[in-house]
Amino acid sequence: MGKTEQFSDEYQKLRDQLTQTGYICTGSITTVYRKCGKSYCFCAKDENAVHGPYNVWTRKVKGKTVTRNLTDAQAELCKVEFPRFDGHDFGMMV
Repeated sequence: MGKTEQFSDEYQKLRDQLTQTGYICTGSITTVYRKCGKSYCFCAKDENAVHGPYNVWTRKVKGKTVTRNLTDAQAELCKVEFPRFDGHDFGMMV
């Protein structure tokens, strides 16, 4: 088998793997409750009162921590997809 055929076979295997891959996500999802900081809000008057729950996705982008709020549906999708890639070595796919 020549190099061209070998690379073609390897390419096809990798292509098949990628078509079965869901979303590729990294980071963590947490549920948080917060105080808004407005003096007239109920959360300012009651020590135990907070807003939430909010789903928060935290990850590193170019060495900086980035945080985004997610809808419940987005958070559920990420919770399914994140464990699939924990510790996965993507070096062989590059």
